[in-house]
Amino acid sequence: MLDTFLFDEPVDPADLHETLIDAHFDGIWIASQLFDAESLGKQVQQLTFFDLRSGHLLVDDKLDLALENLGAQLHVHIEGSFARYTARLSDKNPIERSGRHAEDGFAQTFERQTGLRWSPIVALQEQTAPASADESHHALVLLRGRFTVVPHGMPFWPPLFFFHHRDALADLAQAGAKTSASDEHLAFVAFDRQQLDHLCRLPIGDLRRFVKAIGGEGGPLLGPHVNALQTVVEFLDSCNADQALADVANVDPLIYEVLALCCSGAYVSGETIDYVDQSFFPLLALSDTPIDRAVVAPNLEDIDQAPALCAAAEVLPYTAPEGQLLDSFADDELTTLCPWAVDADGGYEGSLFLLDIDRFAERFIGFDADTMLKRVERFVEVWQELLDQPARARFIALRAVVDPVEQRLFDEYALELQMMLATCQANQLTVAVLFYG
Repeated sequence: MLDTFLFDEPVDPADLHETLIDAHFDGIWIASQLFDAESLGKQVQQLTFFDLRSGHLLVDDKLDLALENLGAQLHVHIEGSFARYTARLSDKNPIERSGRHAEDGFAQTFERQTGLRWSPIVALQEQTAPASADESHHALVLLRGRFTVVPHGMPFWPPLFFFHHRDALADLAQAGAKTSASDEHLAFVAFDRQQLDHLCRLPIGDLRRFVKAIGGEGGPLLGPHVNALQTVVEFLDSCNADQALADVANVDPLIYEVLALCCSGAYVSGETIDYVDQSFFPLLALSDTPIDRAVVAPNLEDIDQAPALCAAAEVLPYTAPEGQLLDSFADDELTTLCPWAVDADGGYEGSLFLLDIDRFAERFIGFDADTMLKRVERFVEVWQELLDQPARARFIALRAVVDPVEQRLFDEYALELQMMLATCQANQLTVAVLFYG
């Protein structure tokens, strides 16, 4: 299936944004393709629209009308073997044609009437929300009234744009591994600091209307802070409507945290602190030291039935700054969102901390996944050698079930972190860490 639109020159993103907002569209992944129309002597732009949550093509008469008004010269719709196109190539009546596109003559008629090649136009058929693969293909996300540029090469990954949560240790326990339970969590969030600053300079009456408009988006937007939305509204109701929030003294950091999340542009899955801080990040920083029986043997009881990656992170040495909030981040890498709320003893009631994105990104730039996996494989070999025969049989059976699950969880988390960092760099977003129970 395909439903796509072509313009005889690149569309101004500001005009596209205004058109979609005026037509009340939101939550859209927009795939854009530029290609040369040799017969026209210029490039044309193809825009295809997908629902962000499902990845399904967005087919809507309101969208047809809005894009026609924006200047779309061609609308192509394909469903199964049936195709239909409407071409508005002049001030005269539009050209309309429908038929079975695989039959001889359909493509030739299309190319003769429009001056465009048929094959690149239908390249998106049967795909769901394609990645922005190269300079001729790119994507935008329209969400909460704001365009977010999708970095080149990023796959379609809807959860990145909504708060979402998982528990890797619980998943591994369900697969049969022995893990610890944890009720302390964190999530990496990227937000638009300029938008937050703008909101804080608005008259509170305008800010109140913005917050109340969040409505049903509260959960996907605010995550664990969703119940604080009403607190923010009540606080703003108590303030002078003509005053700016930036001019109000002693504001609870929670107010600013909710507003920062209202400006969010990307999320990494919420996870237990134990998994992130004691397993995932240590694996990115394993030391290059020998792995032998002397290293593994003293820890056999502690890692009995543990997942392989978690066990390696517990036993093998790694480098970590060991900050007060997290072992994996130095204290100067995490700073408060509201520095004025830090008391004389250094106490702070907030739960959203700004993260030094440059140092954060360095962890991935220098990370060699192949080297890490080879060290874990060697660790598992030594671990198995230390077991007696009955224990070894149980060990091998557990590895076959648990290790693929653990590797998938690790890979997904790493992918989300990489996508969030790339999205931040493409959209000048600020990374923060949200702690929650």
